[in-house]
Amino acid sequence: MKKILSFVLMCLMAGVLNAENAYDVRSTLPVGEGNPYSQNPFTIPEALSQYSGYRTDFKKVSAIDFSALHWNHFVSIFTNTGKKVYRSNFLEYLNVIEAEEEDEDYEPQYQQYPEGTVLFKEHFISENGSPGAPTQLSIMIKHPKGYDEKGGNWEYVQLTKDGQIVVRGSSKDQVVDQMCAQCHMNVADKDYIFALNYKDTSMDE
Repeated sequence: MKKILSFVLMCLMAGVLNAENAYDVRSTLPVGEGNPYSQNPFTIPEALSQYSGYRTDFKKVSAIDFSALHWNHFVSIFTNTGKKVYRSNFLEYLNVIEAEEEDEDYEPQYQQYPEGTVLFKEHFISENGSPGAPTQLSIMIKHPKGYDEKGGNWEYVQLTKDGQIVVRGSSKDQVVDQMCAQCHMNVADKDYIFALNYKDTSMDE
């Protein structure tokens, strides 16, 4: 376990370094292609139009980081009300890694996201080790109790760059379960959100 966690930490550090080498941390200005945040390259469909302003209405909780968990894409994460929980769970995860390295016992105190929490994850193709073209959006929505108790009451949505809904639903749906929920079940203790990368890109709380 110690070797596994150390390897994960190395991968996380490598991903952050790659992203920061390609992007100015303050402006998120990519190398050679203009600023992807000057205009949203992702289309939000009518069925999710209440979230069309997520880039300005939500808090950005990560840089554009490499993610081996998501088809080796670079990803950037936004949330409406989940920033504090996301940050807390990320820090607890680092405490777990540190404890493993020191051969110490540590019981993490992960927090649960409140009902109504929404997380948007933008995906960018990896091109020569740097973020490239935008490719898709992953969305998780926390519903009230009773929506899907087995799956933590999370709804999963996958969109193409152009706003086509690829999948939408809970772990009760076989396709959603296979594409999304099964993987997130591995971090049920963290309320089904991996929170492996965090960067405070704003002074806002």
